[in-house]
Amino acid sequence: MKGLTESRGQGSGTTDGRPGVLTGVQRDGTTTRHERGTGVQAGGGPTDRVYAPPPAPDSSQSALSRPPEDGRPEEPPPPEPLPEVSLPVRRLGLSLLTAYLVIAGWFILRPLAVGWTAPANLTPFASVDQAMAIGGLAGARQLAAGLLPLAPLGILLPLAGGRLRIGWLPSFLHTVGGSALLATALEILKGWTPGHVLDVDNILLGTLGVAATHLTFVPAGRTRLRTRATAAPVPRAPAPPAPSLAEPDPAPAPAGHVPAPVAPAAKPYSLAAAPAEPR
Repeated sequence: MKGLTESRGQGSGTTDGRPGVLTGVQRDGTTTRHERGTGVQAGGGPTDRVYAPPPAPDSSQSALSRPPEDGRPEEPPPPEPLPEVSLPVRRLGLSLLTAYLVIAGWFILRPLAVGWTAPANLTPFASVDQAMAIGGLAGARQLAAGLLPLAPLGILLPLAGGRLRIGWLPSFLHTVGGSALLATALEILKGWTPGHVLDVDNILLGTLGVAATHLTFVPAGRTRLRTRATAAPVPRAPAPPAPSLAEPDPAPAPAGHVPAPVAPAAKPYSLAAAPAEPR
C-alpha cells in the first residue's frame, strides 16, 4: 500500500519530502480534480481574467493611409477631366449655326425666274471639268459657287458641339458626314424649286469646302484651347473633412466582473543615504 501511494504521488503530483504525502500540486500546475479534468487553473478562465479595454487606434497613421478592409490596395484617384467649352460659347455657336442655315437655305432654295434651265447633272465632277475648260475668272467663280456656300459649317458645327477632348479624326468625320447629309437634302429640295436643277457636283464641292475649312481652323484652335485650359488653374472641390481619430469608448465589462486591485505606486528610489536609526 505504501509503494502504491508513493507511485501515485510520483505520477500525479509532487511530494513534500515525506513518502506517500502529496501536496496537491500537479506537474501541469492544477490542484483540484476539476482543474485536472479541464486543464484550466483557477483564475485562468474567461470570467476570472482581468478585463482590459481594446487597444486604441494608432493616431500616427491617418485613416487615408490605412489599407482598405478587404486587403486590396487603394487605387489612385482618376485625373480631373479637361473643361469643355463654356456654355455661353456653345449658345453663341448654336445661334450662329441656326442663323447661317436659315440664310444659306434661303439663298440656295429661293425661286428664280428663268426662261430656260440646263438638264440635271448626275455625273460626278462634270461641272468641275467644264469650269476648268472655261478657265479664268468665270471658271473660278463657278468653282467657288460650289465650294463656299457650306464651308462655314466646318467651324460652326464643332463650335456648337463644344467638345475639346475629341480627336481630330472623329471630329472631322462627324463634321464632314453631317455636312454631306445636309448638302444632299438641300440639293434634293433644290431640284424641286423653280429655276434650279439638281447637280451632284454641288454636293461634292460643298462637302470638300466643309472638309477644307475644318482641317484649316478646328484642330489648331482645339489645341490652343486645350493648352490654355491645362495651364490655367482648375478649381477643385473642397476636400472632405478628415475622419476623427478619437479613441473609441471602451467595451463594457462582462457581468460579474470584479476589477483587479490597483497596486500602490512605488516610491522613487533615492541615492541619498538613509538616516541612521538611533540605538
